[in-house]
Amino acid sequence: MKKSKVVGASFSHPHLLHLDFAFNNALEQYSQLGLKHIRLGCYWANMEKTPGIYDFSEIDSLVDACGKLGITITMTVGIKAPRYPEYYIPSWIVSSIKLKNNSFVFENDMFNTALFSFIKATIIHFKNYPQIKYWQIENEPLDPSGPHWWRIDSELLEKEVVLVKDIDSDRPIMINLWGNELSKRNYYDKVTNLADIVGLDLYPKVPNKNILGKLIMQGPRDSDIHIQEVIKAITKKGKKVWISELQAEPWTIPDSCSPQQVMINAEWISDWEIDGVFFWGFEYWYQQKMLGNIKYWTAAEKAIALLTK
Repeated sequence: MKKSKVVGASFSHPHLLHLDFAFNNALEQYSQLGLKHIRLGCYWANMEKTPGIYDFSEIDSLVDACGKLGITITMTVGIKAPRYPEYYIPSWIVSSIKLKNNSFVFENDMFNTALFSFIKATIIHFKNYPQIKYWQIENEPLDPSGPHWWRIDSELLEKEVVLVKDIDSDRPIMINLWGNELSKRNYYDKVTNLADIVGLDLYPKVPNKNILGKLIMQGPRDSDIHIQEVIKAITKKGKKVWISELQAEPWTIPDSCSPQQVMINAEWISDWEIDGVFFWGFEYWYQQKMLGNIKYWTAAEKAIALLTK
């Protein structure tokens, strides 16, 4: 990895609340891992419960706390944000327009007007916070995901990028994509053209098929050599590359990511020519630690030490 690399983890405060943990206490623990960067999300459904009225209180408290702890932020904004159900659309929008399964999001003037207003308000609100270093626009926007298998049209994504750059031209923009199917989905050229930083989300062990009673795990469809060729092609265009999500928690079942696998995953990408890594799994490490199981926490500490040395 490059010497000036960014190393952090995703931190979903709604997911921590779902697990019955106070997210500010969790952030204190986060800082003790030796991580100086963090990926936060602005969850639209939680922030605009009434049309045109934005509640920044939860995310404000996290941004302020990060400033005091010396943690810099990549802030996600848009329709999508880290963690299931992927799309965080206010209920008042969902109830007033029909959203079809397995379709592009969204061909609706009311929806787009509300979305752009939310993005504009968010960027303006946070523009002057020095601890915010990067904007992430959407989360795997071109990839189908969530319970309805929606995806975001590249034209809409481009409009979002233009809007953010018009308001804040100083901060780099990161856009990520599902890295386990780089060649099959072939979105990285589109993302490279729009973003300053291309994020690849990589999960080495995802449950895939049950054959004769045995669950088969599958990782990236492309070889390590091909993934690194893609990384080189992106950097040749003057863009940076992050592993924006590196699997460090189980995918539905514990066998998909043991504590030992956390370190294996970190070692796997440790010599790649990339500019940053964000672990995926902090909330799980924290939950397990609070339940008395420190194995994942200890494994994360070792993996972080490896990538920050």
